[in-house]
Amino acid sequence: MYHYKEFILGALNLNLIMWCGNYSEVIALDTFLDCLQHVVENTTAKLVIDTNSSARDNSWWKELGLLPKGRGKDTQIVLN
Repeated sequence: MYHYKEFILGALNLNLIMWCGNYSEVIALDTFLDCLQHVVENTTAKLVIDTNSSARDNSWWKELGLLPKGRGKDTQIVLN
């Protein structure tokens, strides 16, 4: 199991989860969509992704956009 999964399961009361591209370009990680899927399925937190977005193509962004489907109308993924 990846360490982020253990962390998220131990911190289910999070209101906000942010990934910031200033420190490291998170969308370049091969495991990011898996991580995001895990967060979407196991929390109700607002999600913020700060990225310059150039590391991925349109099909990757479409896959990301479909991840919260069925999570509810209050789902927020903010891309900066």
